[in-house]
Amino acid sequence: MPLFFLSTPYTVYGETKQMTNPQKTDLKTTGKNSDAQQTFAVGIDNVLNRIILIISILAGIGLLATPFLYGRKAGSFIIAGALLLSMAVAKFLMQRRLIRLAGIYILSSIWLVFAAIVLLGGGLDNINVVFFISLTVLAGLLFGEKASLAVSGAGAATGLALALMATAGWLPSPYFLRTPIGNWAQLVFALILTASTLNLALRDRNNALDMANKQLSEKLEAEKALKENEKKYRILTEKMTDVVWIANLNLQTVYVS
Repeated sequence: MPLFFLSTPYTVYGETKQMTNPQKTDLKTTGKNSDAQQTFAVGIDNVLNRIILIISILAGIGLLATPFLYGRKAGSFIIAGALLLSMAVAKFLMQRRLIRLAGIYILSSIWLVFAAIVLLGGGLDNINVVFFISLTVLAGLLFGEKASLAVSGAGAATGLALALMATAGWLPSPYFLRTPIGNWAQLVFALILTASTLNLALRDRNNALDMANKQLSEKLEAEKALKENEKKYRILTEKMTDVVWIANLNLQTVYVS
């Protein structure tokens, strides 16, 4: 006696299979996109918090060390205070969930502060030009390749402008006096800022790769189990004396033993 089955739903050794619903697929896709956007936002959030923390700590240390490390006390106090104020504003924006705006604000404010220091500190001879490199790295971590290229291009253009001004004698007289210890402190500032945020981003990337590898392994195991069940099902039906005919909801033949 022939046996007839509809292909949805049907059970193969305890596993129920359903036909794909396009609307459900769209909802799943939308959900995945939403999860990806949320993960991206969380990644930016982590990097921004790290930047705010590091700059706040280093600017605070700079305020305390100004009388000992820097020649221009008043100007150094103003620079450190400006950095602290900028970080406070950025933190306020983040609390309002304006994450992208906070990132743009941080990059812009740091850029303006250190561009002013370089301009008033002798141009390209000033140690603070290293922050143009740090900002390029931070822009890439926060907003990706295009942002990194844009910031690096802006840094190159600024450097060219400073070089031309120095050649033409248009640079203002250096206000910020360069001292060996002060230069070393600024270099350490830039290295800590860059290395710390970069390590955080690399750690997040490694976590994401581990999660992706785990999901891939689970998917491969599920596919392997499904193939084994289908093989057992096919062997069982082929050894039966009855005919097994499976059709979908459109009565199209899916399988005949």
